[in-house]
Amino acid sequence: MKCIVGMAFLLFCSCSSLWAGEDRIVDKITAKHPRIIMTDERVGEIQALLRTDADLQKLVKHLEQLGDFICQQPVATYNLVGDKRKRLLRTSRLVLARVNTLGVLYRLDGKTKWKQRLVAELKAVCAFPDWHHKHYLDTAEMSAAVALGYDWLYNDLSKDERAIIRDGLVRHGIDTGLRGGWWVQTNNNWNQVCHCGLTLAALTLADEVPEKAEKLLQSAKANHIRSLEVYAPNGVYPEGPGYAGAVYHVMARGNRRGDIVVDDEDRRRFVETLEEEVESSSPSLGSPH
Repeated sequence: MKCIVGMAFLLFCSCSSLWAGEDRIVDKITAKHPRIIMTDERVGEIQALLRTDADLQKLVKHLEQLGDFICQQPVATYNLVGDKRKRLLRTSRLVLARVNTLGVLYRLDGKTKWKQRLVAELKAVCAFPDWHHKHYLDTAEMSAAVALGYDWLYNDLSKDERAIIRDGLVRHGIDTGLRGGWWVQTNNNWNQVCHCGLTLAALTLADEVPEKAEKLLQSAKANHIRSLEVYAPNGVYPEGPGYAGAVYHVMARGNRRGDIVVDDEDRRRFVETLEEEVESSSPSLGSPH
């Protein structure tokens, strides 16, 4: 999650409006991959900073160590956890963390080992029987992971690899998201997480399944505002910073053509939420909730 937060904040100010106007959203999305967060332009900027920024060099070194550790681990397996209420969420978050680590490393240095391990992870989860859509947070976070991995690796995937990952994302993520659920119009973190995961999937596959992608993007456009309303008046989320969920909104915005927020009031709430997170964290950056 810290890796996601870091990337999201890095790109917070580089987003432009995607939702404005009445035109189809998918028609505004660039045909070029990668198109989400780790674009060629952003990678170039990071690589330039790496030449002189000692702190960034340390961060990347840490990511490399983490990446080497991941390469030694088996791929994720379908494992529902819980006594009375089974969840796949732990696995989804593990895969999302691995995608962010290996994907960022591959985009920065192009080493084959990162790509090979990430492809293995993506193919494994796409072979799951489902992403446990009964508890849709599980599906949403896995959709985010696979969408980012597919987008970042797209140009270097074989035709067969693309088909396996794309079909898994459509079958387990996009198609289940089109069925909707109580989370579509709720005002809590489920709204943010679920719409974000599906938005990333839709952005990634906008040119391959445009009609399905458009429906999901229009749903996110119409309903994401509900979860922002509870941050009024000063950016504090009712369930505490541990459930604030704002990072998912920012991640959905984290490409130059994907700004989910369209007015200044929403932008102000984001800034105030980030300030509240800092003020409510301990010196070790731990949250009280």
